Amino acid sequence: MNRKFALFNLSLFLMEAVFAIEVTASIVIAPGAIRSLGLPQESAGWIVNSYLYMAFSCMALVYAARRFVVRYISAAKVFYIGIWLFVAGNLMCWIPGGASQLFTGRIIQGIGGALAMTGELWAACEYYREKITIPLFWAECGSAIGVVIGPALGGFIASIGSEGWRILFMLNAVIGIATVLGAWAALRGRTGTKEAGIDEPFRLSGWFVWLVLIQCAVAALTVGAEFLMSDYIQVKLNQSSRFVGLLAVLASIGSIAGSKWMAQYNRSFVKYAQISLGVLIVVHIGLVATLFWANIFLAILPILFIGICMGVANVATYAEIAEKVKPAFFLPATLVYLIAMQIGNAVGVQTVSLTEGRGWTLLMTEIITILVTLVPVLLVLGIIRFRKRSLQPADPA
Repeated sequence: MNRKFALFNLSLFLMEAVFAIEVTASIVIAPGAIRSLGLPQESAGWIVNSYLYMAFSCMALVYAARRFVVRYISAAKVFYIGIWLFVAGNLMCWIPGGASQLFTGRIIQGIGGALAMTGELWAACEYYREKITIPLFWAECGSAIGVVIGPALGGFIASIGSEGWRILFMLNAVIGIATVLGAWAALRGRTGTKEAGIDEPFRLSGWFVWLVLIQCAVAALTVGAEFLMSDYIQVKLNQSSRFVGLLAVLASIGSIAGSKWMAQYNRSFVKYAQISLGVLIVVHIGLVATLFWANIFLAILPILFIGICMGVANVATYAEIAEKVKPAFFLPATLVYLIAMQIGNAVGVQTVSLTEGRGWTLLMTEIITILVTLVPVLLVLGIIRFRKRSLQPADPA
């Protein structure tokens, strides 16, 4: 059991690492790829977005078909299918060909990535529910390390030659194969517990929506802080991108530390998720203050604590879902969680981008960012408390 558990953790680490490398390195290699394929410059964004949009769309489709999937396909099989599709898409991008082949490969990658991300968390709930915080910690480590490695790896690959960008997809395929082998060795022979209540409908209860909104807010504030920090330091303060890279490394170290700290607990997950969101808001304000006073070295502390809060929230939120949700609902709950995180990432970037694009001050940007992310959380919390009070019997006169 210990060896299989270690292999499962390794597969989650590798999968999250390659997903993070995939996105961050693709951003760097995209200009070289479109030049070698003779595409217009504005097509560069689609090399990244064709993967991301398809992954998001696939998650939504799997959610729509969740009852069929739960009934006929196991968590392990979804994990395997997703990784093999991810590998196939990368191989298609790696083999020399034209633009249509590249974008077809990216679409297949997106489908595979969505299924693999869904399958890995579903499998963690299904087979290792009692130890859920440990796999979540290793997944967080993989993601944090991948975010750091991705841009540097992409820059190195882009410098190799006009067709060097294809090497990234070959490396992704190799890591994907190693992942599926580790996952197969870890999960073969395992049986899940999803059969009970399989015909019951999945309903979005108040506490679940509130918990997911907390994670969405954490993602929005974290990504928004990183985007604001990168843009402001490089464009407004005219500082080197290397310093921004250093801050990104610190954020990744913070997320590993936060997830490691959270992995030692097996209760009170909601409390820690709430605390992490509250601390994140305070630290977010601190980051804006350091940027306003142009003291970029003081920004080191807020960025580090932003990473810690993200690590704590990521582990605590999904651990709470794994603990409270019925086994029959692991798949839909996981999909809602993942979709919420993607929405949070998009909201964080778009909010900061729109406010800065309108020339608003740092203070206004911060106010809008906090309101956009926090109001839905407070609104749902208020509705939950109001319903609880309305259901309580009146005191006798």
